[in-house]
Formats: sequence, structure tokens, C-alpha cells
Amino acid sequence: MNQVSTSKQIEAVAYFRSLLRPIYRKRRFIHVAEVDAGLFGTASILEELGALNPFLLAGNRGTTKSQFPGEAEICTLNVQGATIVETARRFEAMLSNLPPAIEDRINRWDPDLSAQWVCAAMLSEISLVSGRIKYGRRKPEWTALENKTTIDGFWDYAGIEHSQSRVVGLQDPNLNEAAMCLDSGLGTVWSADNRDGVHGGATGIRWLKRIREIETLVREMGEFANSVRISPFLEGIPMSIHGIVFPKYVAVFRPVELITLRFKNQNQFLWAGCSTGYDPSDCDRFEMRRIARNVGNCLRESVNYRGPFSIDGILTESGFTPTELNPRMSGGFGALTRGFSGLPLAPLCWSVIEDEPLDFRPSLLEQAILEAADSSRVFGGHVVTLRRFDEVIELGLVRDGEDYREALPNEVPVVQLTCGPSPVGGIVFVRLAESVTNTGLLVAPEMVRALRYCDERFATGFGELECAREMRSTATN
Repeated sequence: MNQVSTSKQIEAVAYFRSLLRPIYRKRRFIHVAEVDAGLFGTASILEELGALNPFLLAGNRGTTKSQFPGEAEICTLNVQGATIVETARRFEAMLSNLPPAIEDRINRWDPDLSAQWVCAAMLSEISLVSGRIKYGRRKPEWTALENKTTIDGFWDYAGIEHSQSRVVGLQDPNLNEAAMCLDSGLGTVWSADNRDGVHGGATGIRWLKRIREIETLVREMGEFANSVRISPFLEGIPMSIHGIVFPKYVAVFRPVELITLRFKNQNQFLWAGCSTGYDPSDCDRFEMRRIARNVGNCLRESVNYRGPFSIDGILTESGFTPTELNPRMSGGFGALTRGFSGLPLAPLCWSVIEDEPLDFRPSLLEQAILEAADSSRVFGGHVVTLRRFDEVIELGLVRDGEDYREALPNEVPVVQLTCGPSPVGGIVFVRLAESVTNTGLLVAPEMVRALRYCDERFATGFGELECAREMRSTATN
């Protein structure tokens, strides 16, 4: 991955660090993340912005070799779950009711209760951690937009074309009829409501492939939802487009591949991270960015929104069709800025959410991130597994026909495979070598091969996986 900084990137890093230093200097923060690996970046940046010695609060161990700031207090809550969403919810619940021993440590670290807490990414919002308020907290009317059964009303308000859909109760006698009417030949996608809270990472989404399987699906989804949004299954590449809403401008960035795999013999999807290697056509890129800018303006107009957001959708044969809105910092921002060393993105977004009276220069940020994301591509992804890894394992892989195998000592790996611990049990990272990457490459097929190798070598239990088919030409229209 090329990490040569452009003059615009250098200018942006210098400007935003100078802009934010008065905001964060001599302030004390509790840094919160589901895994300790998510604490290193923002804690280090805030330290460089002049913040005082941090308190680091993690849900569990992650897979990282990074070193934390030397004097930082670190606590791990040992939160686990069967899925990424279950883990997130358990972590959020524990944050609201911390063990007394950890409360005592925080109070000794911050005896005058002057600290606030921050988190780079969180599904839901909670008000207090150990009696300290959050800096960069999203408003309830913002988080309410991340309901997959009500989002079509916002698309209509913003004038964004979307698929036909119907929201139906799981006990509604018209459920079968709705599914059959909306099936355009490939089945239907069912998206759960937020009965049990916000969900992401495809955990609340199911694919009804055959109408005879509807009773099984209703029983399954009834465990976590009362109603579902039913829409036609769309073949094409899952993609996302990201933006940041400022007081008078919406910065928008480049398209991101959502590595969403399909279980061959199940109705679920497997989210496997984000990649920036794939390039839609110039026309599709323009249209996705236009949609994002329009959505950002409508977010500001309708709920006075500030901060980061993303729009997920499918690049179908007829173009990009949005499916859901994430009014928060989502995973694609990490891929967009992976090669942008030194940019204080999360602290910048927190200050935007707080409506700090600063000259944010959003067009500078937009141009710098676009240049960084286009020149420093991310070819890889990650996926959690119930298979437990207690230690980090790193392997180089090479292609062997349609599969991967471990590289011999005299062979140059084309894939770097890293397996390590996560709150779910384990996590698998896949990174393609620069020697085999090129702009336009979809990562999803390589993830399928890599996870097949993991099943054979480590008994990870992913099973037979498939990926989306490219339906639209990437040539400039």
C-alpha cells in the first residue's frame, strides 16, 4: 500500500492538528473501545494534541502489536458475545454499570470529575460512563435514522430513488403475500427492526431465497425483531459512500467495497470489512458522491445533523441503489484513511458533532482524503469467528489453482493472513500483497478463498461461501 503523502495531505494534517490543539489541550479523556486495538490510534493522537494522560477502557483483547501511551491507565472488561452486535450491546450495558473496582480506578485517576469520555465508533449512544459525559455524543433523533424499517421515508424526503419495500409484522397474515409480490426472481431481503437495539454488520439481515422457507425465517427473526422491511434481493456489488456534515458544507469521499459474503446453504450474510481497491465507473462514482452530498444536506436540514455518516447500497446493473443509512463513524472511514498518517479524523468529527466554532475548512479535508484514498488503496478485509484464538498467528499464502496454501520459504506470499483474539472468539485479517493488486480488484472473491483455507487449517467453521456478482461495467459511461 503506497503511503506517500501529497502536499494536500501534509497541509491537512498540519492545519487540523493546529485547529484542534486548543480544543483538546490539557483536557482529560476516558477512551472507550470494544477491543483494546481500537484505543491506540485516537489515544496517541489526542496525546499529540496536548490532552492529559488518558484512561483506556476496552471491552476485551484485540489483535494488535501496538504500544499504548506509556503512562496510560488500561482496564479490560472481558466482554464476550456470539456476534459483533451482541458483543457491542453487552459492552454498552457494562459501560453503564461498571464494576466497583474499575469505578474506583477511574475516580483515583480523575478525582475532580473533570474528564469526559470518547469513542471512535459505537452503534448506540449512552450518556454517561462513570458519571462522565461523552464528548461528541450523537442526538437521539440522529441515531433513530439507523432503523432499517423506517429509512425509506428519509430516502423519499431526500428525493433518493430506492427499491420497492414493505414493512410487515412477523405475525402479519399478509407476510407471505408481501414476500411473493416483492420477489423479482432472486428472492427477498428481510431487514429487522430495532426492537433490541441498533444492529449492523449484516447481523439483522436475512435472504429469503425460496418462499417455502418463510416459516423457518419467521421463527428465526422473531427472536430479535417484531417487524421487518422486505425488499427485492438485488444482485450486484455491495458498496458504501461516506461523508461528513459540517455547518455549511458536506464533504464526500470515494466509493468503498463492502465485503459482504453469502453463506451458500444459509439465509445469512457474512460481513468481512471494507476495501478501497474497486473502482466503479466515473459516472457511478459521480452519482454515488452526488447522493451522499444530497443526503448530508438533508440530514442537516431535517435533524440539524453534524458529523460522519455512510450510505450502504448495491451497485446493480442499473446503478447504485441505497439500502441503509449509518449516521455515525462506520468501518469504511478506516479504509478511506488507512494511508493517511497523522490525520486526527475522530477528534475532528467529535468537534464537528459538538458544533465547536472553528474554521473547519471541509473542502481541504475532502480533497486530502480523496487523494489519500485513491492513492493508498486497501486490499483486504477481516471477519470474526467463534473459533477461539488466544495468540496471534501470522502466515503468508500463495495461490494454488483456485485456492490458497501456505507459502514455502522460497516463495513470495501474495496474501498476509493474521489470526488472533476477539470478543467473539477470534478474528481473521486478510491483506493482499501489492504485487497482485490493481485498481479495479474486488476483494470479496479473495476473502472466500482465504476463509476456505482457514476452515481447512484452523477449523474456523465458515463453511461454503459465495460473493456477489459484478453486474455493471466499470468503464466510463
